[in-house]
Amino acid sequence: MIRGINFKSEDEKDKVISLWYQAALKEYNFLPIDYFKNESKILYDNLDLQNILVCEYKDNILGFIGMIDKECISYLYVDTLYQHKGVGTALINELKKDKKVLKVKVFKESSSVNFFINNAFKIVKEAEDIKTGQKIYYMEWINKGYIKE
Repeated sequence: MIRGINFKSEDEKDKVISLWYQAALKEYNFLPIDYFKNESKILYDNLDLQNILVCEYKDNILGFIGMIDKECISYLYVDTLYQHKGVGTALINELKKDKKVLKVKVFKESSSVNFFINNAFKIVKEAEDIKTGQKIYYMEWINKGYIKE
């Protein structure tokens, strides 16, 4: 089930942060460990400010996606045990239902580049991440059949 989440408990927030931490460590093994410690605090402090959808099964959060505005995906992470099982695609597809455009920034070296390409995102720009010095791609998906109701 995919649903919005408002983080009524610290436990829910902790579950999302833990999922992010484990998935990010695996995905971004080319980054220093300090990066994850700093980012986890930033994520924790800002979760309430974002529109977050979670994918759940039997009260377990399998993955989550966050939006910082109407178009920009800030986070998309899936529990390492459930990766490559359609969870990330289900979360993306839920967002695509009512969006004209989706944008995301990903590290060039990460496998998430292929994930987004497989979900019809295009690379629109390459740049350098200010925090890490790593190359990043700005990617976007455009809904060519979008009709605002």
